[in-house]
Amino acid sequence: MKQLLLKLCISVSIIMMVIFPVKAADSKAIEFYTKSIDIDIGEYGYITAKATISHNMTTGRFTLSKIEGTPHFNNEWTGLVYTGISSSPNAGEIISGKSIKVTVKYAKFGFFSKTATGYIYL
Repeated sequence: MKQLLLKLCISVSIIMMVIFPVKAADSKAIEFYTKSIDIDIGEYGYITAKATISHNMTTGRFTLSKIEGTPHFNNEWTGLVYTGISSSPNAGEIISGKSIKVTVKYAKFGFFSKTATGYIYL
């Protein structure tokens, strides 16, 4: 009786594996790293742009995970405001080339909005 039950269990297991195959463990190897660049904004100082990039080593794709900026304004100038950062490609998108175009925005006294551009190379 035990042998019959064992054979039945094995048969059911094999049938279940054929009908519902077990997925192999997800073998994606993803690494994250950061790259940064100081974007010069002339006499006002500079803004450090930092990109977090993920590299899927299984597919070879690079993705921009996050982009952030940190202003470093000269103390001589008052009223400078860091207003934002944008990139091409945008965060969450696949990087198709070998560089990321980064544009930082800043303003003086809320007026005279200006931009500066730099590139982060992979």
